[in-house]
Amino acid sequence: MVEAGIDQLTIVLLAHDDILNNKNRRWNDIATEIIFELEERLNLIDILGERGLIKKAISGYSIGYSYGYHDFSFAIFYHPQYARMGVLVKFSAQSLAYYQGQTNLYVYEVLQKMQSQLYQVRCSRIDIALDFINEGINITDIHKQYSEKRLKILVMRERNGKIEQIAKSHSIHGITEGSEFQTIYLGNRENPLYMRIYDKKVEQINSKKGSRRSEAEEYDNWIRFELEIKKDYAHDLTKALLNTNCQTEFKELILGFFIQKFYFVTVENDEYVPALFMQKIIDMKNDKSIVLFKSVNTRNTELSRSFLYLLKSSGVITVLYKILAIWGKNGLNESIKSVINYMKNEYNPNRDCIEFLKNNGKEYKDNYRSFNDFFEDEVKPELDDIARCD
Repeated sequence: MVEAGIDQLTIVLLAHDDILNNKNRRWNDIATEIIFELEERLNLIDILGERGLIKKAISGYSIGYSYGYHDFSFAIFYHPQYARMGVLVKFSAQSLAYYQGQTNLYVYEVLQKMQSQLYQVRCSRIDIALDFINEGINITDIHKQYSEKRLKILVMRERNGKIEQIAKSHSIHGITEGSEFQTIYLGNRENPLYMRIYDKKVEQINSKKGSRRSEAEEYDNWIRFELEIKKDYAHDLTKALLNTNCQTEFKELILGFFIQKFYFVTVENDEYVPALFMQKIIDMKNDKSIVLFKSVNTRNTELSRSFLYLLKSSGVITVLYKILAIWGKNGLNESIKSVINYMKNEYNPNRDCIEFLKNNGKEYKDNYRSFNDFFEDEVKPELDDIARCD
């Protein structure tokens, strides 16, 4: 299983020049107005809680605010003397997941909701995360193959109307546990693109604040590729997100960016072949039936993923439609009854199904009083997004 999404965001809200150049307006008042408007547009106080002053702001900003009393980090900062620094909005991975869970918004919708005639929305940092769950990826093997030049990274760029691939050499270092790598880093942290590949399962189990710890314990392995995007790349990606119309475009945008900047290939007989995990990303981008869920840090979404697959990709709906076309509504009803009877009398759930119900059944039942509530909240929005892009 592969999951993908935007993991965290740092956004700068820049007041428009005509507002900054107005001699009758002070920056401190403008910054305060920007914060008030953002609170209203994102409904921050209702969702996160009351605003409170942070005693120690982050580097470069002297005034900061947090909201509510949460374990995660969401904060807004500004400097009263430096208007060109704008107002900084920082979503940690956990706070972004929480906000998306409360609002049912995708990241591109959050950014679009922030837009105002008072300021420009521009991300200074965007993290794209790709999770490979039970895919058997070994970080030590990646480090070894890359160090031995059996695994390479290509960058795709356009020149004279043609797409060309150029090998890009990144420095590599990592953190080991015994002889095995748990984390590797590709590139320099100061560069606009920085890749981290790490064992997400170990991170969740060892962290006291692991939001998906119980889920991680179910998996055999869980490896995350995390691409940190800054500077001009983040600015350009912001513009693209602000012009994204639906979830399918969102998926193609973020996976396309990853593929363009970190195209992992293996060297076979002097030819470049996409690495197996790279091919999974490419297939995921190209498959119109695959959709992304709101966040890669939310609670388990296996049931909604499976049901969406049942509707869009499994072929079951095609079979049912054929039955409807041949035998009408009565035939359709009879076919569904036969499926129910088979499930009741002959089907034996496998170990994965039993484990899923053991670990997640109560959570779904507590969150949704009926299947219809579950369908309306988790499945229908994804179907609507797919329909808008078709």
